[in-house]
Amino acid sequence: MFFDTCRSPKEGDASFNFIAVRTNGRPADLHWPADRLADSPTLTTDLKDRKPHIAKILYRPPALSVFLDENPTPVLKTAVNVSIVTNGAGRT
Repeated sequence: MFFDTCRSPKEGDASFNFIAVRTNGRPADLHWPADRLADSPTLTTDLKDRKPHIAKILYRPPALSVFLDENPTPVLKTAVNVSIVTNGAGRT
């Protein structure tokens, strides 16, 4: 999970205020920048407002949902296959 408040055009950032799901792939293949699986380029919450924010991440295979600041609607939802970054026991 990546909470970003800095736009990096060469990494494909759409804004200065977004959340992204990224993966480096299998532990033996780690690299940066990590591949972006999904992002939320239109957050209505300003992550740089100097206020604390609460993020809740819910994974119900294959869906990964990210909720922000008690909002009942996810700000990001995507299908994720966590087996590409874990071993047979579900560990990284």
